[in-house]
Amino acid sequence: MTRKATSMDETVSPILISWGLGADSTRILVEFLEDPAAHGLTPDLRECVVIVALTGEVL
Repeated sequence: MTRKATSMDETVSPILISWGLGADSTRILVEFLEDPAAHGLTPDLRECVVIVALTGEVL
């Protein structure tokens, strides 16, 4: 999935990971970072974006 654009008109999409801070999304993120090939990816971490949002009451 990770590749370089071959022309000015071609764009390369980043790998987006939504991290909800829960057990399931944390497990998926860790598994992806430990063995990206198991998910069919060879990521360049410069092309990865982890999205997280903290909501709720702040003490």
